[in-house]
Amino acid sequence: MLVVALAAATAHPAGGAAAEGLPDFSHRSWNVRDGAPADVWTLGGGREGVLWLGTGMGLYRFDGLRFERYRPGDQPLPAFNINALLVDEDRTLWIGLFEGGVLRLRDDGVTRYGAAQGLPGGRVLRLARAGGALWAAAGKGLARFDGQRWQRIGEAQGYPAAGAEYLFRDRQGTLWVSSGERLYRLAANAERFEDTGVPLGRSAVMAQDGQDRLWIADGRGGVRPLGVPGSWRSWAQLPDTAPAPAPVRMDDLAAAPFSPSVVSERDGRPSTLVKQMLFASDGGLWVTVNGRGVFRTEAADAARLMAGEQLDWSRGQWFTVADGLGSSITVPLVESDDGEIWVGTNVGVSSLRQHRIRSVTRLEDAASTGFNVQPDGSGVLLSSSSASWRVDPPGGAVRETGIDPRPSSRRPATQAVRATDGSLWLWDNETLWRAPPGGRWERWAQPLPAGTRAAASGMAADPTGGLWLSLHEVGVFHATRAGIARVREGELDGQPPGSLAVDADGAVWFGHDGVLTAIDDLGRRLRFGPEQGLRTGRILTVRNTRHGLVVAGENGVALGRDGRFATIPIERDPAFGRVSGIVESFDGDLWLNGGRGLVRLAAAEVPALFEASASPLSYQLLDAADGLPGIARQASATPTAVRDARGRLWFVTNLGVVWLDPARTPRNSREVGVDVQALMAGGQSYPAAQGQQLPQGTNALTLRYAARVLSKAEQVRYRFRLVGVDADWRDAGTQREATYANLGPGDYRFEVLASNPDGLWSRRPSVLAFRIAPALHEYAAFRWGLALALVGAIWGGYRLRVRALQARLRMRLEVRHRERERIARDLHDTLLQGFQGLLLGLDASVRRVTDQALRHKMERDLTRAEGLLAEGRDRVGQLRQRIDDEDAAERGGWGDDDEGDDDANGGERRGSDRRLAERLARAGQDLVRPPGQFRIRVTGTPRALAASIEDEMLLIAREALTNADRHARASEVSLELDYRADGLTLTVRDNGIGLPPDWEARQPRDGRYGMCGMRERARLMAACLSVRSTPGAGTELVLHVADAPRAGWRARWRQQRAAVSP
Repeated sequence: MLVVALAAATAHPAGGAAAEGLPDFSHRSWNVRDGAPADVWTLGGGREGVLWLGTGMGLYRFDGLRFERYRPGDQPLPAFNINALLVDEDRTLWIGLFEGGVLRLRDDGVTRYGAAQGLPGGRVLRLARAGGALWAAAGKGLARFDGQRWQRIGEAQGYPAAGAEYLFRDRQGTLWVSSGERLYRLAANAERFEDTGVPLGRSAVMAQDGQDRLWIADGRGGVRPLGVPGSWRSWAQLPDTAPAPAPVRMDDLAAAPFSPSVVSERDGRPSTLVKQMLFASDGGLWVTVNGRGVFRTEAADAARLMAGEQLDWSRGQWFTVADGLGSSITVPLVESDDGEIWVGTNVGVSSLRQHRIRSVTRLEDAASTGFNVQPDGSGVLLSSSSASWRVDPPGGAVRETGIDPRPSSRRPATQAVRATDGSLWLWDNETLWRAPPGGRWERWAQPLPAGTRAAASGMAADPTGGLWLSLHEVGVFHATRAGIARVREGELDGQPPGSLAVDADGAVWFGHDGVLTAIDDLGRRLRFGPEQGLRTGRILTVRNTRHGLVVAGENGVALGRDGRFATIPIERDPAFGRVSGIVESFDGDLWLNGGRGLVRLAAAEVPALFEASASPLSYQLLDAADGLPGIARQASATPTAVRDARGRLWFVTNLGVVWLDPARTPRNSREVGVDVQALMAGGQSYPAAQGQQLPQGTNALTLRYAARVLSKAEQVRYRFRLVGVDADWRDAGTQREATYANLGPGDYRFEVLASNPDGLWSRRPSVLAFRIAPALHEYAAFRWGLALALVGAIWGGYRLRVRALQARLRMRLEVRHRERERIARDLHDTLLQGFQGLLLGLDASVRRVTDQALRHKMERDLTRAEGLLAEGRDRVGQLRQRIDDEDAAERGGWGDDDEGDDDANGGERRGSDRRLAERLARAGQDLVRPPGQFRIRVTGTPRALAASIEDEMLLIAREALTNADRHARASEVSLELDYRADGLTLTVRDNGIGLPPDWEARQPRDGRYGMCGMRERARLMAACLSVRSTPGAGTELVLHVADAPRAGWRARWRQQRAAVSP
């Protein structure tokens, strides 16, 4: 038999090594090779996720992952070697220098104080704030800062010492000062110091424990409690005459031998060179000892010491270089707000964090066969291939089971299950064994053929004390007191399951590769797969919880309710992959044992986690840094997560078995803030100040940010968005930079959220507003001006083009006008004058005619001839109009044209809207001779026309009527005027002989220019003329004049183009 005691975990936390000297702590170290500074003499902050390091190389800032040398305003500090550091609540930094002087660092810059401001000389060893003032302990005196100047403290204030070595302010507001020989105190609201009468050695340091007792350590009396504030006289030693406290005996150091630098002789007395003391939030006392490392004692051990008694160095734990400490030269100690202890050394910085997970055992065969854990009363039954134990921590609870773990020579005891009646079932790859409570093993069944072996892929006890057994590539069996039976393959989706579970109702769940089947308590078969939302890959474990059925597999975790599943895939978060154990705590929280560690899902958040696929996942992850050795065991026939009767949770990993008490493992409920540290653009880094303006031309930038978290900073996750650019939040994972490109000028607002290391997301984002300055061409006024200039250029070009066209038009019209003047002269001097003489002769001849009928006909013809002569004179007069009037006539339009007045549209308007119809009617009556018949019809609402348009339409109509009467031999001629919204249409239609098929090719010939003239007149007034004729069926001429306001510039443009065309 083998008895195993509780042992330490052997896992190595991420980012550091196991703290062998402190088995319940994880250790991380950052040395110079990791970017940490050397000679870390003082630490500050640690309460808001930022650790300030005062070193011999300057001031550094550490955010849990990255060290950054601090340069206020991007300027180096005026001094580098730092002895003391104090961080005010408003984040003002006070720095005490080795060479003397104090620096104050604020956002507005650096201020240096020295002798000129009243500060005593010598190195500044310590800074403290008490009574609303800042105090400095310097080599040549004690000083107080009133906000403007430093005031040296002397005998008038009750402090006669020439120098000061150490300052300490307790929680009651009392300031304690060590002069190197005596201890002085300044009570809260007091004006004078008091000499306590306590003699001190050199390099004294102080601390205050949870009971408000003050502790002191010096080279004269070791580490010892002094008493409770307010009753210090009861423990004060008499000055000079009182014997010194008993020195530390060399025998006391046997258990933890000191190096020669730790124990030295002074006046015949040994002394311990304690550099700093700290009482942590858990009550434990931490001490840095020069040349040895770090010492810790439990709160209970420290509390037992009476006033004046010295600390026993053998009753504690040492953490040294051999345990992973970077260096034995240790000085500062500080505790961050999450309970992590930070230690400064001469080669960097180290941290120690207490485990939240307890390891049970360390066995040699852990990696080969693994472990099996089953609930067993208030504890668990733990078994391996070589032994089994009942474990019920704390203290003295590990004992043998009394059950022989070897019923056969071939069995692996890790395939064992505790039944509800207390019996133990075991499968050894060939035979099923059963051991009743307190009894010996019994061979229960051998379901396989002789010589056949099969490993169990799943084992689970049912509520009646029976066992369900799934054998790899064989099938599923159900063992009861009556025997063992095999489950039909038809009930198993055609393949043996890879995992198996039984819930409290007796339903049996079988996990396959992506498919879940079940046989409920009524014998009904159920099946779920991807079509029901189950997308976990190969199923490893199943658990029925108050939230629903939880199924975990290699590729994710799913929650099933009402026949549907919602899956969190491994692609969304790796912590939800390769989960082989699920357990529910008493308070309803779900714990998953997976490939990344232990995942805790708060009961109140479980539904939302599985419903909102786009929301960030909120969960607590416990891993190696919390004391977890390895990851979840993958090839297990039984669950790797169970709960005992006390509510403690047990987990099997590939390196051992661990447990935790969820009631004592609180989730960090503190929301973390985020600091946007810098903006980087164009190779330059800019301060992350509100309203920061980036130079013009910036179109790409990177924002660097970090959560105010020191402990497990690598597990902090982020989400960010740039308002106006991102439509929604972007999941950055653990990335601490955001990069944007193709940005334009303007105002921007960057928002970032973070989760704390336990997965709680902050509700209010951290915000940085910045601006990208526009270049000259990016200003709105410049763009408007450019647009106006472009419009002006287009308008100017248009006007130039119009003027050029007008000049060409004017030139051509001038030429035409001169030509018309010549034609008018020739017509007047020849045709009209001759025609007038002919009419005079005809008139004389008519008077001599005696036949009244003939005379009457000749007089009528003579009257028509005189009318034609008068019309000819009118046309000759029009040829002599000024070129401007003719230009206006060429651009004429309708009477309601809003582009100009009457003169601009071709001259004087006609007096009546029906003037054109009347003139056309007279022309038809004159030109269509009997027996031909003429009809005219007007439709629409008549509108007045410009004189030029009316004249041209009349001439075209006259030509068409003349052709119908003289050449077409028509018996009927009709004329229609149709006033439409889009213009005026003139139609002349006859029933004559029509035109020959080749009439267009024969025009003009024989001096007949009638049809050509009509086309030219139509083109000049931007009208459309069409002629349709069928031989023997008549001819139809259609003239359409567009409405000028509707045709607009197009009609006038056509008129101008026609006028200037050659």
